Amino acid sequence: MQTIKFRLAEIKDVLDLHLLINRAYRFEVSRSWTNENQVVAGDRISLIDLEKIIQNQQVSRDKSQFLVVELNDQLEKGIIGCITLNYDNHDVEIGTFCISPDLQNYGYGKQVLNAAELYATKFHPNLKTFSMWVLSTRQELIAFYERRGYIRTDQTAEYPIQDNVGQPMVDLHLIQLVKSIGSC
Repeated sequence: MQTIKFRLAEIKDVLDLHLLINRAYRFEVSRSWTNENQVVAGDRISLIDLEKIIQNQQVSRDKSQFLVVELNDQLEKGIIGCITLNYDNHDVEIGTFCISPDLQNYGYGKQVLNAAELYATKFHPNLKTFSMWVLSTRQELIAFYERRGYIRTDQTAEYPIQDNVGQPMVDLHLIQLVKSIGSC
């Protein structure tokens, strides 16, 4: 497995990121841990929404970062994953985290999550917790995060239909997971 590097997403990345995110979350790919196509229909993100996220990050980088994941090898070009970090006081919420389905199950997800946690704590040294929201039906994904030190809270939320992230095909809600920075 090669090492990864982060950089901030740029407008030039929109088409590649749109394909990557929707392929990882919504296309049927046998190796994908992030696939939701059995429970949610429609795109995970639109081109317009993706452009807005990247443009907003350019204005308020201290509040939100959309990080692109690439391999450190000069011969390998292209985006292999992404992750967003949204800062709020002493908390950073992790979202839009995916690895190309072709590269899943090789340890890149663990490597990206660990590197993103380290990146966030260096960027905002006063952070106390990481948090994330996961679909209630994704028990294998929740178990993955629990193995990484995240703990389920009692907090739940309705599926965010208003955010244009697809239409649930089953009864869904979101479950919050948190991790204390001291447990990293």
